[in-house]
Amino acid sequence: PKLDFRQVRTAIGHFSASQISTIMGCKFKWASRYLYKLPSFRKRSQMLDIGCFFHNEVKAALYAGPEYLNREDMLERINVAVEPNKSVTGDDFPELVDLFLSTYGTYSFSKENTEVKISGKVDGCAPGCIGFVDYIWDRDGERKIVDLKIKGTLKKDQYGDPLYSDSERIQQGIYSYFLKIPKTELHIIHVNRRKKSDK
Repeated sequence: PKLDFRQVRTAIGHFSASQISTIMGCKFKWASRYLYKLPSFRKRSQMLDIGCFFHNEVKAALYAGPEYLNREDMLERINVAVEPNKSVTGDDFPELVDLFLSTYGTYSFSKENTEVKISGKVDGCAPGCIGFVDYIWDRDGERKIVDLKIKGTLKKDQYGDPLYSDSERIQQGIYSYFLKIPKTELHIIHVNRRKKSDK
């Protein structure tokens, strides 16, 4: 159905980086999900499940303490939370957990610097923005926004450096804008389909 401006404003109470990424990819998909609130029949991917697992581990560690992120317990939990398949089997899970613990998992997580909610308005844009920053690194007067991504494919430039997607650039840009922190960083755990994982 056609909606007037007021109905659209009521339906779209806020915008987010994920909304912008969705509308850039497909306006109909955006309208179905965010405007008309149609039920979603999206099949969850294993990469999404792995990403959600690691993010949930960090959230749990905020309350349980840093000892929650220990290798043996995480291996038990990932085997329950993530269904293995032929691309990433259960035999690959220890390597993923080790990669996480040796990179993003080395941070000192607290309620002040982890899963930080941002909100605000952009000049000329009526709805406000809402988002959650994975981590704010703050050391010796230097600050940066850090985001954790789990990827099954990783595009690289001619020099072998990772190419970041428009979605990732938008997300980092929005967080940087609202927090007034110009430095941003992505931590990518690349789950190579050919059984090789790297960071």
